Amino acid sequence: MTDNLVMTGYHLIQVVSGFRPDVDGMGDYARHLAEELWRQSKITSTIVVFRRPETGTQAGNGDGWSVCYTSEASPEVLVAELQEQMRSMPMARLLLHYGPYAYTSNGIPMSFANEMARLGKDTPIVVFFHEMWAHGWPWRRAFWTRRSQIDAVRTLLAASRVGLSSSSLYLKRLSSMNEMQRPLAQVKIFSNMGSVEQPMPLQKRERRLVVFGQIATRVRLYRQFGRHLEKLCGILRLDSVLDVGSGESGEIPMRVGSLPVARMGFLSEAEASNLLATSVAGVLRYEPSKWEKSGVLASYQAHGMVPVIAPSSMEGFRPFEGMPFTLIGDLLRRGEPTREDEMQALADRAHGFYQREVSLARAAERIADAMKCDQ
Repeated sequence: MTDNLVMTGYHLIQVVSGFRPDVDGMGDYARHLAEELWRQSKITSTIVVFRRPETGTQAGNGDGWSVCYTSEASPEVLVAELQEQMRSMPMARLLLHYGPYAYTSNGIPMSFANEMARLGKDTPIVVFFHEMWAHGWPWRRAFWTRRSQIDAVRTLLAASRVGLSSSSLYLKRLSSMNEMQRPLAQVKIFSNMGSVEQPMPLQKRERRLVVFGQIATRVRLYRQFGRHLEKLCGILRLDSVLDVGSGESGEIPMRVGSLPVARMGFLSEAEASNLLATSVAGVLRYEPSKWEKSGVLASYQAHGMVPVIAPSSMEGFRPFEGMPFTLIGDLLRRGEPTREDEMQALADRAHGFYQREVSLARAAERIADAMKCDQ
């Protein structure tokens, strides 16, 4: 990155767990954010990647950003790299994208949190808590790692100047452990697959239902709701299902009832955006209480689709007026197909909410404001 780029605005160092060609939500988020910060405010970014992709690295720069990789995936090496970055750019700001499994292979992140806290004594850090801690039964590993993950969140929050999260539920958790009274702010997760300003009307789109996301969440959707998807398609007057995303599993069906399931596999961002923009509805299995942190839901909203959540659990969630999505149960309880104007109203409400509250532009504005508080 040239000195000229650095001098046009303040510089942001973003720390992420992984980067393309690996599928990594934090890496994609940081890249899109960096490009938008450059467009809006001429803020430049260096994306520091903790774990080098196994299949090799891609081009190391884009509009307003560059990427560098640590020589080893260890907290100590990461801190050393960040200290070197800050020595060369002492006025830079530091944004850590955090999740409990992002920087560790065993789900025990305290050593990482302690190293970042050590760095935070001399360097102002803003932490974006994309995830906080896992839950599990005693026979699952998540049960035994939960305490370390909670302690890591507490340590990172105390070491930060500002705490960010996408979910109002997560912000409540952060507030309850915010002994140092750090400023907290919500930044909802935007679509990593782009968006459309003027969505195509639903009646002009292909009558298809999209199942998009990581392989594990798609498999769980088919496993738990597979027998309901045909009825959902009937209610929404759809005639096919598209399975979109990387990964293969024998549990992805060839048909749901009488409807064919077409496997699209991994698509580029442009290909995925075009497919979403020309499809009527999208469904995902998710916890509605955490809906603000779903990039898949945001992608459905951003493309003017009818976004449908098939709840993995309703715990902690109460439906609210003006929800920018609908629940599968509410649709399935209908005795007849949904009218076209009702479907369009659902899609318009979701898209309008995305544009006002969720979009990449809104997220960049809010993060830029948060970074101003870190000194």
